[in-house]
Amino acid sequence: VAYDPDARGETIEEVVQSTKYLQVFHQAARKLQAEATFGVLMPAKKGDDDAAGAISEGMLAQFGTPANGQVLANGRRFITKLERDADGKFFNPPHEINTVDLVKYVREHNKALVTELGPHNFRAIGDRQMPVAIAVTDPDRAEKSDALVAELRQYAKDGQPASVRYRFIYAKMDGKRWAKFLGQFSIEQGNLPELFVLDISNKKYWQNSTVVGVENFLKAVVDGKIQERDQEGQGNPYLKKIERLFIDHMPMSVFVVLAFFMVPMIYLLFGAADDEEDYMYEEEKKTTGTAGGDSKGGEGDGQKEEETKKEK
Repeated sequence: VAYDPDARGETIEEVVQSTKYLQVFHQAARKLQAEATFGVLMPAKKGDDDAAGAISEGMLAQFGTPANGQVLANGRRFITKLERDADGKFFNPPHEINTVDLVKYVREHNKALVTELGPHNFRAIGDRQMPVAIAVTDPDRAEKSDALVAELRQYAKDGQPASVRYRFIYAKMDGKRWAKFLGQFSIEQGNLPELFVLDISNKKYWQNSTVVGVENFLKAVVDGKIQERDQEGQGNPYLKKIERLFIDHMPMSVFVVLAFFMVPMIYLLFGAADDEEDYMYEEEKKTTGTAGGDSKGGEGDGQKEEETKKEK
């Protein structure tokens, strides 16, 4: 929303062309008309009590205080982003207003405190190169889902520390409607509502249903206590579940797997040696028996030759 007390005109078209400030606003609005909604506060008309074009104190109070800490003087021009139940985001350029700076401001702030995430804005949110804290809701558990979204909204507004809060974009998704999609991020229907973090551009995510509370969860993500995972994509759901169980129960799961492989290895190392000894013993017995048999066989053949000579 833009306002300039020096503007004049009977129609919006006349007003936005009456000052350079609103001309720049109009140019940015035309450029971004498919991405955002724009409005202009009409100046006072001649003959009104506030003929100087000053905005009333009551109307002024609805727009809050600029980000630079200066209270808006009666009649001062401004551009701000408005959202229900959220503080205004004032445009405060470091120098004279221009279209480039204004377009950048609009794109940076053109998001709700908690965005409804879906196919219509998924790519645009990902293009901002920031991880998204997503409250996955369940229509069948409306009370708990509303409580999680309210907690996320409050944290997005003034959660502490700010150094953690500013690292994320905040959003919500219908866990029933997008169940198949959310299955890529270890989200199970039985755990809804649930919070997780998704880095859309890098296909990474952070999920752990045992960490309760928005502040605790996001701090655990930043501190590395919740491990980063690669987006799973489509695959065997049973294998994915086993993988999730392994990650969720680390480091204990590591010891279980090591034990599973160590037992066969120990058997192969020590059991195989015993088998080798048994094998050599059996071979030795066979060799000895064969040698004895050959000796007796030789004596029998000699006796038969002597008997044959006598008969002749």
